[in-house]
Order: sequence, then C-alpha cells, then structure tokens
Amino acid sequence: MNNERRHLNANYINSYDMPKAFLVTEPPLESTLHDFWFVVCQENIKTIIMLTKLEENGSLKCEKHWPDEHSHFRFGKFLIRSVSVKVKSDYVQQILEVKYDNETRVVRHFQYLTWSNRNVPQSVTNFTSFVTELMEDRDQYPFVVHCDGKRGRTGIYILCEVALRMSIQEGKVDFLKTCKEINQPAGLISHLEQYIFCHFVMLEYHFGEDFGASDGRTYFMLKIQDAMQESSLQRLVDDLEMVTKQYHTTVKKSYFRNLLDSRSNFDPITVDSFNYPKRFVVTKQPSLNSVEYFWNLVMSYEVEMIVSLNQKDDKGKDCPRFWPTDPRQNWSLGESCKLTFLSEDNNTDVFDIFTMKIHNTSNNDEKIVKIINIKTWDGTSVRPLNIKDLIYVWDKTILYSGQIIVTCYDGKTASGLFVALAYLLEKINTDRCCNVFNVARSVKQSCPHFLKNPEQIKLLYEAALEYVREFTLYEIVV
Repeated sequence: MNNERRHLNANYINSYDMPKAFLVTEPPLESTLHDFWFVVCQENIKTIIMLTKLEENGSLKCEKHWPDEHSHFRFGKFLIRSVSVKVKSDYVQQILEVKYDNETRVVRHFQYLTWSNRNVPQSVTNFTSFVTELMEDRDQYPFVVHCDGKRGRTGIYILCEVALRMSIQEGKVDFLKTCKEINQPAGLISHLEQYIFCHFVMLEYHFGEDFGASDGRTYFMLKIQDAMQESSLQRLVDDLEMVTKQYHTTVKKSYFRNLLDSRSNFDPITVDSFNYPKRFVVTKQPSLNSVEYFWNLVMSYEVEMIVSLNQKDDKGKDCPRFWPTDPRQNWSLGESCKLTFLSEDNNTDVFDIFTMKIHNTSNNDEKIVKIINIKTWDGTSVRPLNIKDLIYVWDKTILYSGQIIVTCYDGKTASGLFVALAYLLEKINTDRCCNVFNVARSVKQSCPHFLKNPEQIKLLYEAALEYVREFTLYEIVV
C-alpha cells in the first residue's frame, strides 16, 4: 500500500479459498479519518464491516465516518454521500457514494450493534444470519473489518466466516488451525469465550432448523407435536451433545487450555436470559457445611431472589434448608454476617416464598432477598410433573430486576431446565417467536451439563405450546 497511509494500521487476512478477503484496520478516529477513506479507495474496498457502536459505556470507540441519512460531508479530497439506510434488528446497512480523485465508487457499510457484556454477540442466530448474508456475494470483497480497537470482535467475525466457508466446501472444519492462521498477523482471537461462540455459529448454520407459523396457530401446533416425537427429540439432543463435546475436546488440546475454568462443583455459573446478560447465577444447593459460603455468594452478587428447585435429591433424600424458617431464628454466618427471617407466604400448593434479611455487620450493609422454594419437584425426576408450576415460578421472577440465584440438588439438572425455560418464555414474550433448539444451545454454552435428557427438551416444547395460548401468535419457530 502507498506511503500516503501513514497512521492507520491495517493487515490483510485470507478467507477460505479467497486470498486477501479481509483488510483488518483500527477503528477510524478524528486523526485517521483521511487515512481510513484513503485505504478504502486505494484498495478498492466495496464493503465495510463495523462491529462497534460509536460510544460504549461512555467511552469513544470510533469516529463517525459517514454522513447522516440523505446528506453528505466533505473533508480533504473526499466527498461521502449517503444513498440509502436500512435499519435491521441487530445492524444498520448503508449504501455510501465515495468521490475521490475524480473517481466515484459505491461502498456498503454495515454496523453490527448488539454485543453482550462478554464481548460476543447477544444472539447466535442473528449473528449467523448476518455473516451468511454477507458471504453470498463474492464480488463485494474485499471487506474492511474493524471494531473497538481490541480486535476481538473482528476475530469472531472472520473466524466464523472462514470456518463456514470451509465447512460448506469440505464438510468439516479445523477450528484450531483456522484460528491460528488468522491470529498470526493480527492476534484477533484471545479469549476462550470467543472461540466457543464460533462453534455455536457453526451449529446454528448446519443444525438449526426453523419454521414459521405464518399459516396460523393450527400449523404451529402440528409442528410442535411433530417436534416432540421421541426420534426428533433424541436427534436434537445428540446434535447438541456432539458440538458441545467437540469444542470442549478442542479447547482442552488448544492454546486456550490455560483459560479453562477449573471451578469446583459448588462454584457458580452465570447464565444469560434473553433480555439480560448474566441474569442467573446457577449453583448447587449448599450443604450445612457450606451455608456460610453460599450466603457470602449472595452478598457478592446483585441478587434479589433465590429459586430453590428441589426439596429432595435424586435418591429421595431431603435437601437441607439453607435459610431459617422461624422468626425466632437468626443465623450467624461467620464473624460479620447475620441472616434474619422476616416473613413467609405459603398461599399456593406450588411454592412458598420466604423473605430474608442479610446484614453485614462489618460495613452495616443490608440486603432483602426473596426465596421461592418449589414444593412440587423432587430430584428423583428430571422434570416437574406439571409444566404450569415452572411457568408460574418464572412469572414471579420477572417482577425483579436484579440477578437471580437458581439452585437444585446437583446444580445442573433442574437448574439448567429452569434457566432454559426462562430464556424461552422471555423470548416469546419479547419477540413473539422462539427456537427451542437455539435456546437449548444458548444455555449449554454456559454449562454443557445442562439439558442432557430428551424429556427436558420435550418440556420446553410443551412450555412453548402452553405459553403461546395466552398470546396473539405472530411468529413461532422451533
């Protein structure tokens, strides 16, 4: 590239069977706007992929380098004009006309906006659609790709695109080799979670099977019933297990092994809900010896509610209560923490609600926490007898904005099903659409031990069926 590009770092990266498909750049700032557009023109770039907002968490990530809709701006020798703008659910697509040195070119500009707090896209489904849509027209390459300066988002996009092309052409993917190849010039993938996310994009593309309910409620009901057949459920579980095992096996062999989580059986797992990152904190019910640790955990998170799912374990043995059940009882937990019973509401046959106060005497902090204790689900069964019981409990949790601790006897069987159900119902409630396969995949991304039994997948379908009866059905996919 010409010496006129002085300040903007840029590296070419190959895609599968497509040399120099991506030009990875820094995000353009005020001091590098000229350099950015010079590179676009000099390298005959037809598509720009921007993977950040202009500002995030009060910090400037990128200078605005395009005009407002149907307007233009000029700087130096460049004249940039907005031709059209389309706003999608997760990204904005613009067509820009760029004039430089008596030459006019058309450039597509895509800004992907929805990233979780973990710096991976919020929706695997939507991100997969975004990547595959841009893959379709080879004539639109090369792409400029940039994010917020840390390059991790750029790495996710490129690894997903290259791996998808490889899988389509060869029927298989060598993730580790591909990751190392794109990392050599630019150091794009550096976190385990980014690497795992790309596996789920592959699963979404090759195994996700959606259908709409545009033909009405009857069509949807028939499709749900078909999906709940034993062979269909087992195939879905097998597909989930295959990919989960694949990426865990690969990760253990890879240079990401130092990032592997060596958590104990009691340590918490954070799980997203559809609308709220890290909404749930999943852990096993504490024994009498670990009650102090558990309540210190409650104090360390922004917890407003605890959902206790099992009264008995898988052998029918009673699970110990980890809270006082009498107003005359005040528990001292270590030197500086006191747990006080405030009230009990046992007006339903499904669950009791206990209200507790935690007082940290060292700094005088207090926290009020509700405990929903389910009475109808023993650990001897992988699912409750009545799906309405779980829907009823979920309905209580949506009244609270803070994090929710979800516990069961082993920290995975009942808890995994509950957080999956919550994700599913939240998505239906928000989007009027759902995809049971994607919901299952999303929660297994947090913990591969969730949803191991086909009966639990079947319950999710039943829950979707039960829940949509209460709503106008716009679109449902399963």
